[in-house]
Amino acid sequence: MEMNTARHWQRAQQHFAARELDAARAACENVIRRQPGFASAHWMLSALLLHAGHFRAATEQALAAAAGLRDEPLNIRLNISWALLSVGENVRALQLLRNMALPPSALAPMLIDAARQCAMIDCHAEALTILHQAIAAGVDGPLLEYQRGLILQNLGELSAAAEAYEIAIRQAPDFAQAHWSLAQLGRNDGAKMRIDRLRRLSTRVASGSEESAYCHYALFRELDRLGDTAAAWPALAEGARIRRQQVQFDGVAEAAIIDAIIARTGPGFLDARAELQAGTTPIFIVGLPRTGTTLLERILGNHPAVSNCGELNDLRMQYKWVSDYQCPGYLDAHAASLIPALDYGLLARRYLDKTSWRGDGRSHFSDKNQTNFLYCGMILKALPQAKILHLRRNAMDSCFSNLKELFAPTNYTYSYRFDELATHYQNYSRLMSHWHACAPGAILDVSYEDLVSDPETQAQRVLAFCGLSAQDRLTDVTANTQPVSTASSVQVREPIHRRNVDGWRRYAEPLAPLQQELERRGLL
Repeated sequence: MEMNTARHWQRAQQHFAARELDAARAACENVIRRQPGFASAHWMLSALLLHAGHFRAATEQALAAAAGLRDEPLNIRLNISWALLSVGENVRALQLLRNMALPPSALAPMLIDAARQCAMIDCHAEALTILHQAIAAGVDGPLLEYQRGLILQNLGELSAAAEAYEIAIRQAPDFAQAHWSLAQLGRNDGAKMRIDRLRRLSTRVASGSEESAYCHYALFRELDRLGDTAAAWPALAEGARIRRQQVQFDGVAEAAIIDAIIARTGPGFLDARAELQAGTTPIFIVGLPRTGTTLLERILGNHPAVSNCGELNDLRMQYKWVSDYQCPGYLDAHAASLIPALDYGLLARRYLDKTSWRGDGRSHFSDKNQTNFLYCGMILKALPQAKILHLRRNAMDSCFSNLKELFAPTNYTYSYRFDELATHYQNYSRLMSHWHACAPGAILDVSYEDLVSDPETQAQRVLAFCGLSAQDRLTDVTANTQPVSTASSVQVREPIHRRNVDGWRRYAEPLAPLQQELERRGLL
């Protein structure tokens, strides 16, 4: 690198570290003018453009960063693969991750980072290979074992996952997240030991901390499984109280976004649709989390013509690209204002292109990102051949199933208070009613209660709606060995059962205020 270019790059790094973003961007642009293809400068410019809301330009710079890679060290290559994932360029990111040289001297955090990135796009075999290479090279530590446990759990290797979590806990006894993940595995053996251990841990972690939330949710899970509802509920209530202090949710703002979507997708919105795209047919499975969407996906995945693809982010990423707006989260008011002007043919082409590598050559593939309920009208306008399945579950069971799950800090932040659960359920129900009114018959409602009570009948009903040939024995979900990366990764390894129908009634007394709130809003 010539001297002037080096000076500009040093300035860019200094401005970036100081959060002087405009100055950092100008310095990056100077570097690239002097040395096109300088990977690190393209990466930094991509991050700056994404922060400024310029999604297409950020994507272009992330791809330029990957193209410019030569012999950069592992940490820079990982930064670039993260940038690619951040703009939905998953195939290019995976190519980069697969081709990374992982030297034995690599630090454990970098190896864990590489495995985590692979797992994010459901490439669990690659992730596990990276961690095994690290272990063979002598890398060790609780974070590595914890990440290994998560991947094994997603792969359905639950005993091996439990062993990895236990190793992580032996190495770091106060690793609250490992205790919580272990509690999710549904193991009755050793439950008393784990409960005693969690109670001791809860006295050591800082009050109100993230670790405390993990402890309380883990304790609830263990006690609830044993049927000790009297002790389980206080643990859940305290965990939810702590978590709500750590996350942001604005029900008024969410309602305004729903209003904006409805206002821009009224009568006539679906009169003109994009042309049919040749190739595979996407099957979107939408609804609320923890309402049976993974179960339905597993049933569909047993059909020889369907490839299960899990919770894809490609639709919202391509919505961002086509609208050229980096929307925080899934959809905000400005993103909704862009609905009428979108090029829906371009959205369809980009979505199908970005998902084509997952289809395994089959005629249909499932996209089980539940939050795509926000996009149903846009899906039908862009992809007339798409099928949309909507999982409906009893409102109390739906809300309780969300309440008792500890989600990632940016996901489903409505789920920790009764009033906010009711607000979100109302917003979601209102939008789904709108989509049904916009496109009668285009979305198939599937009742969770019917699905677990009479799975064969419901499976054939779903197949007929999706234009798939009738098949027997699709409902043996234990025969489906594909990875599951959601909170249902343990439950879907069991045969279909009805144990969770009206499961909220075990906590009817403390949940009475939620029931009253849902009744007041006409949702029960």
